[in-house]
Amino acid sequence: APSITLLGITNRNLWLDIDAQLVNGRPRFLTRKELVYAGLKDLKQKALARRSAVGWEETKKSIGQLSALAVGSYGVYRGIDWLLRPPCFGDFYYKDPECKACSYRQRCKVKKAENQSA
Repeated sequence: APSITLLGITNRNLWLDIDAQLVNGRPRFLTRKELVYAGLKDLKQKALARRSAVGWEETKKSIGQLSALAVGSYGVYRGIDWLLRPPCFGDFYYKDPECKACSYRQRCKVKKAENQSA
């Protein structure tokens, strides 16, 4: 292309004239070096700002997914715990042989106390 515009990318009305033929496999700019460097510097700043914005958005998305996973895992844990409770949960009897070996013994005592105070 005989000229390239960066308007819309760098918000500058900048034209860079490029030679139609490559020199040693590289493009040759026909404008002053200062204009080329200024245009490339603006492009670099835009790219870095975009990378930073995308990086932050990805971080927020990852945090949201991790939070949903944690809440979901806790809900599954509580559901399984509820399903595994013995049918006598909340009716703890100190001398009942069934209660002595129960893994829910402490929580059952607390539940019974809550039920009695309510």
